[in-house]
Amino acid sequence: MAGVPAPRPLLGAVLLLFVSAAWGSAFPLMQDLIYRLPVEDLLAERYTLAALTLFLIRPGSLRGLTRRTWINGLFLGLLFGVGQSAQAVALHHLPAAVSGFAVGCTVVITPVMAVAMFRAKVPYRVWVGVVLALVGMTVFTLLRGAEQNDISLPALAVTLASAALYSGHTLMLARLSRRGEQFDAYALTVIQLGTIGVLTGLIAVRDGITLPASVPDWL
Repeated sequence: MAGVPAPRPLLGAVLLLFVSAAWGSAFPLMQDLIYRLPVEDLLAERYTLAALTLFLIRPGSLRGLTRRTWINGLFLGLLFGVGQSAQAVALHHLPAAVSGFAVGCTVVITPVMAVAMFRAKVPYRVWVGVVLALVGMTVFTLLRGAEQNDISLPALAVTLASAALYSGHTLMLARLSRRGEQFDAYALTVIQLGTIGVLTGLIAVRDGITLPASVPDWL
């Protein structure tokens, strides 16, 4: 974000595109599923399964970590977990395309936060990319998704707040990744996923956990 050269920028761009595609495709599925499962239960189950899966792949990933790594992982998990919970609740009152547009506003919020919080020098080409991305999202999501649907302004505001939390999460990861040996991406991911699972699980157990009723829902 601040123009620090990456050793393999093409690979990084491809991986980020994959993440964006996977994340964006989840919106229509999630909107349908939250009518059959409570939001807190859905999130708790998704993230707990993800954390357990990654932990079982590398069971030694959490050994010998520094206290700072645990604190960073927990804080990152809280940032993302609160954002996910708020976004999922707001999705009840927004078309999936509009929710996707609001969350996609992270491409605008992230460089603005980088300038405001860290006085980062954002290259001109990044701002051009931000504008193009915003225009593209408007055409392909917002305009089509809002044609025949009422939009709840409070739900939209909550989703934009979630986007701001995601931006903060991204910026913190960027700063941690520059600290070398203190940055363990795999361990931080497991800790974050576990934190989100516990956070949403504590909310979900109040009225019992509802499990998916069909194979497609489990998938």
